[in-house]
Amino acid sequence: MTRRNLPSFKKLRAFEAAARHLSFKLAAEELAVTPSAISHQIRALESELGEALFKRHTRALSLTDAGAAYANSLKAAFDDIDAATARIRAHPRRTSLRVALLSSFATNWLVRRLGAFSALHPSIEVFLLPSVGLARLEHGNADIAIRYGKGDWAGLDARLLAAETLTPVCSPAYRSANGGMRAVEDLSNCTLLFSHSENPMEWPSWCGVAGIELAGAKCRYLHDYNIVLQAAEDGLGVAMGRRWLIGDRIRKGRLVVPFPDMTFGGKIGHWIVTSGKPTPEAAMFADWISKEAANVTSELDLSVP
Repeated sequence: MTRRNLPSFKKLRAFEAAARHLSFKLAAEELAVTPSAISHQIRALESELGEALFKRHTRALSLTDAGAAYANSLKAAFDDIDAATARIRAHPRRTSLRVALLSSFATNWLVRRLGAFSALHPSIEVFLLPSVGLARLEHGNADIAIRYGKGDWAGLDARLLAAETLTPVCSPAYRSANGGMRAVEDLSNCTLLFSHSENPMEWPSWCGVAGIELAGAKCRYLHDYNIVLQAAEDGLGVAMGRRWLIGDRIRKGRLVVPFPDMTFGGKIGHWIVTSGKPTPEAAMFADWISKEAANVTSELDLSVP
């Protein structure tokens, strides 16, 4: 392999700037050094090349023929380096981040916020991996997960993103068809909508806090929480609303809260979950989504429109 026999970049940079400005002082200002440092670098370069590059006049500076030819060659080389650097900076190396989560959290909360993360971290390409099952983070199936539950997943690190608050919700038409649902006991005559995939204990937990029994109520089990919410909108029954995911539907009047005074928090919430030390991309995502969650206010309004 042939070794390049080049002067130091510091010398070349000092000469290129001085040749462009025809001034040691202006070259020094551009490179944030002293004029004497520029003069020293150029004299060292001339000594190394065995050729004078400048004609030094009393109050002026001009290039020798050799200096002018050398300056033209260096300008072309520096222009190429500058352009190559700009291209790399414009298109930095992209990295990927795989986020495992429930489709309900992605659809109802996360997706509309992802643009903000991409604006902050354009080199990170986020892949959402929605699933009703738990991603095996310890097997490398994802880099980070947002899980719904109590945070008690063995062998994994779980950090609470948002504690959830539960309250029954239904369509305005369903509430009217069931006598306005003026008392929680009216739920006994309703169809309760359950999600197979997420947390079928929500209704029992809420009833336990509310101090009521709904043994006579009809139950309908659906695949995931997105389907449960759609079924509630379509008047098929009453869903257990999670305030972090239903705010938009409440504001638009597609769902109503028949018992606004019967809204309870519990041990269930949304969690940031990782296995071992997170990747830099996962750590940045965790910090970002935590700040987003801390700033949320309007999504938590469960007032009846």
